[in-house]
Amino acid sequence: MDEQKKSVVLSRTTEIKPNKKLRVMEALNGPLRMLPVIFALVVIWVIFTILNPAFVSPRNLTTLSVQIVNMGIMAIGLFLVLLHGELDLSCAASSAVSATIAAIFCINKGLPFIVGFAACIAFGALIGAVQGWIVTQFGAPAFIITMGGQMALEGLLLLLLSESTQISLVNHSLTVFTTIYLPTWLSYIVLAVGVAFLFFLSYQSYSQAKKNNLPVKFANKVLFPTVGVLTGGIIVLEIMRKYKGLNLAVLLLIALLAVFAYILTQTRFGVHLYALGGNPEAVRRAGISVKNTKWAAFIISGAVFAFAGMIAASRLQSVSVSSVDDSIMMNSIAACVLGGASLSGGKGNIWGVLLGALVMGSLTNGMYLIGAETFTRLIIQGLILVVAVVLDAFIVNSSATKR
Repeated sequence: MDEQKKSVVLSRTTEIKPNKKLRVMEALNGPLRMLPVIFALVVIWVIFTILNPAFVSPRNLTTLSVQIVNMGIMAIGLFLVLLHGELDLSCAASSAVSATIAAIFCINKGLPFIVGFAACIAFGALIGAVQGWIVTQFGAPAFIITMGGQMALEGLLLLLLSESTQISLVNHSLTVFTTIYLPTWLSYIVLAVGVAFLFFLSYQSYSQAKKNNLPVKFANKVLFPTVGVLTGGIIVLEIMRKYKGLNLAVLLLIALLAVFAYILTQTRFGVHLYALGGNPEAVRRAGISVKNTKWAAFIISGAVFAFAGMIAASRLQSVSVSSVDDSIMMNSIAACVLGGASLSGGKGNIWGVLLGALVMGSLTNGMYLIGAETFTRLIIQGLILVVAVVLDAFIVNSSATKR
């Protein structure tokens, strides 16, 4: 009898023994997904600071923040497409052509800024609509369709700039995005409004969870995120204040992230998009239009790519036949994957895009500071992309392992 009890106890102990590796992988695939990215960012900053202390100077950090805006905004558009398991390779060409159309309207035709800007965003959305319609209606792979779209758009760019290979935007209102720096007092007002908005949304989410009798703590859900953002915001603004201040483009990137964070977490469209990437068949059986959801994501991402093109043109103060930069596309994809977006769809936090962009931007900025050769920079960036994709696949597959 005693031996029987011992065997039962041993069997139960064996059954409930936790698989530590699986638990770690599930945590990395969930709440701790940003931990490796933060660690990588810290390591990169430490290495470049040792090699060149100017890396952490207020001037360079402010410059770095402006440099990553184009990549960050483009990564937002790619994130929307990646969420439903697709990939858009036309983003760089789409942004360049859209910005060129704005330049033609405003510089060559002499039309007001608002007309050129609206034409830019509308054309980007049109490109997304056309490619998205082909993908959803014919079931064609987005990878191939958008690759063809990239080639066609590169040809269109050459056609648009056939008379002159470049259009200068110097001293024009189209450069307003990257030439304006906010005064310190206004930057702190913006921070206060942003923190108050975050507190409101966090508390609303906390209250809803309590009503549904879900296990949630006020400190974890509301207090820590609010205090963390407030503290981080003050540190960032103090660093930028020592150079020129908060750049308008950086503020627009953060605002865009906040808007899409709300859309993806607080609206039906966002819930449907995550669900579509996780289980398309379940979404279809629930009566949700898979085609319309995908199509909407392509249209919105096209408009976002166009805005990224405006930021790039504003920073370079020109558009040209060389505006299509394939490296920015690769860096943006890497930023998404590093930030937690899964290539299989249905996973990721859009705020992770900012961390991913910081990693890729810091690499580029740091290698320029230490005078690294172009081939070295390209090799390292390529390896980072490969490592990011492999790491994503490893974490997803390991966390899905059966107990």
